[in-house]
Amino acid sequence: MDNEIKYEEWKAYDPTGKQYNVLAVGGSTIEKTLTDHWREGYISMGDRRAKQPYEFRIMKLDQIPEELSLVREVVDKRYKDPNWSVLLK
Repeated sequence: MDNEIKYEEWKAYDPTGKQYNVLAVGGSTIEKTLTDHWREGYISMGDRRAKQPYEFRIMKLDQIPEELSLVREVVDKRYKDPNWSVLLK
């Protein structure tokens, strides 16, 4: 399975369950990859030297709550095994 960084959607939830849209901003690079198989590495999301480090901007969040959950809700996935299955309960 490939789980790519493009076509993703992030949401934030406060302790009351209120949902906030999240905008991911900043630069990212692919690290420690093979030239013929870039998915073997990992994604570096900004660093301290970057002019604009990677950040998550939470829209319409007026006050910072004690707890906040950040959830990656939509991801671009490609399944290579045509016989994959998921157990549903």
